Amino acid sequence: MQSPPITKKIKLRYKDAPQKVSFAASGVWGGNNFQGQLVVNFFVESRPYPESTEVTLEVGKKPITHPVLPSPEGELVMTREIQASVVLDPNLALVIGEWLVRHGRRLRDQLKRGQMPVMTPGSEELEDVTRTSDGDAEAKA
Repeated sequence: MQSPPITKKIKLRYKDAPQKVSFAASGVWGGNNFQGQLVVNFFVESRPYPESTEVTLEVGKKPITHPVLPSPEGELVMTREIQASVVLDPNLALVIGEWLVRHGRRLRDQLKRGQMPVMTPGSEELEDVTRTSDGDAEAKA
């Protein structure tokens, strides 16, 4: 005769790591590595800073600013600065991708309807994505 499975509830608490930062992302760049993981590099896109700025001053007039750009005239140069990198196993990457699509659509639809997006405990907006003991990933509300 087989004994019933042992079930125990564990409370998970969240806390910020001292080095945690929040940042905006313009996009991602990456792909798989040789260990079978997905590497995701989040970047912010911007124009490069000018090498310097020259200011023309005339008495009684507003200053005129002239940036000295590092690239030839007419050439558009953009900088993609990597803000953070995440390495994921394929199962977790798929679950996080589904989570992002589901929550992104919900938020986009709320904003289109003019609703204020508010997250409250117990609401479907709050959801955890985690890896299970067998290595698979799953989303839990």
